[in-house]
Amino acid sequence: MQSILIFGYGAEGISTEKFLQKHFWRTKIQIYDEKKSKFSALPQWKNYDTIFISPGIDRKKIPQNFGGKIYNQWEFFLDRCEERERKKIIGITGSKGKSTTTKFTEDLLKNAGFSVKIGGNYGVPILDLWDDFFEKNLDFLILEISSFQTEYAKKSPGIVIFTSFFPDHLDRHLTTKSYFFAKANAWRHQEKTDLFITPQATWEAIDRDWKKENRTNAKTIFSQPVPTNIFSRKSTLRATHMRENLGTVWALSKAIKMENVEKMWKKTAENFTSLEHRLEFFLESKKMYWYNDSLATSPTACGVAIDFCGADLGYLILGGTEADSAKESKNYSAENQKEWEKNLQAIKEKSPLAEIIVTKSPIQTTLKNAAEKTETKIIFVENFQNAIAVIRQNPKPEKIVMFSPGAKSFDAFKNAKERGECWKKWVSER
Repeated sequence: MQSILIFGYGAEGISTEKFLQKHFWRTKIQIYDEKKSKFSALPQWKNYDTIFISPGIDRKKIPQNFGGKIYNQWEFFLDRCEERERKKIIGITGSKGKSTTTKFTEDLLKNAGFSVKIGGNYGVPILDLWDDFFEKNLDFLILEISSFQTEYAKKSPGIVIFTSFFPDHLDRHLTTKSYFFAKANAWRHQEKTDLFITPQATWEAIDRDWKKENRTNAKTIFSQPVPTNIFSRKSTLRATHMRENLGTVWALSKAIKMENVEKMWKKTAENFTSLEHRLEFFLESKKMYWYNDSLATSPTACGVAIDFCGADLGYLILGGTEADSAKESKNYSAENQKEWEKNLQAIKEKSPLAEIIVTKSPIQTTLKNAAEKTETKIIFVENFQNAIAVIRQNPKPEKIVMFSPGAKSFDAFKNAKERGECWKKWVSER
């Protein structure tokens, strides 16, 4: 009897257990999760034939002499795909913009009459989609994927969309180069008849030698931003970075020979609902428009919010940690300070009347240095509640209050979702 260890018992670990119990019921399944006392006993690695590891766990924690197979759900799913099935998978990756691009792709393809399912990092673990994909003969399976999933991948899907790239997850990957190489496994193993789509601006900004070492054999399309007039004046998709990311979806719709492309795009754009916690408008109060952009966990993502607001920005609230854990990471500070300098300069040019509020958090030091470099005034407060109080006492009618923290949440919250929910709750209560 084969023995399988599930390493990590979060949402994906639980999904893996259910999948194995249904489809590989003769296997012996054990669970190890160092953060859960029930499953924290250190395993005897040599006793297992296969390890399923959650992507958020660094694979270096598994002894190098382990002789069995190691999978995450992404690797296992692709490994089991026949060529016809692999061609139907659309893998969407990038430093930011993955979720919005993934959801828009789903809505567009459904409006055009295709049968599709969506998952991966977007809500549904990949193995939860196994039966739908392999039994219902879907036209496409759309999967949002991260560098954690592709880091060791040796197979790529038939269609890959790569939205954007900038330094992230350096606690795990250590260098920006290693981070890019981990992401590149999404497309590195594609075939000649496959498709790789990325914004031209994204690809041009990446180091030439890195691209040379991570070429794809697939047909490559360098997409352009979709026109602004496709979206309504209030749509968050009008932001430059959003239009660049969605240009990849426009290219996809042309490549798969979608009928009535313009009509389908207009219908999708009109009905598209922005993702929760991403440039999410949730309240009009004191004649100000309050937004929740908690998923902006990097200065580059915050830059999208600044671009979206333009001269309408009244307040920008920042705060959090630069690292993937509560401990600060020196790998981020230099790169992030440069990005914050760009952002602060952009605010001075585009939103000269805006005020910037920073909560007490690890990112304070980087922001203080960037502010001194750009001669920008910043208001420092203890927490988000204090920030709300400052804004309520000094309202800016007809202006936007943008909570786009530009940093990760782990200094004070479980994740960005919890942080965004707290922000909305606190604003609504005061």
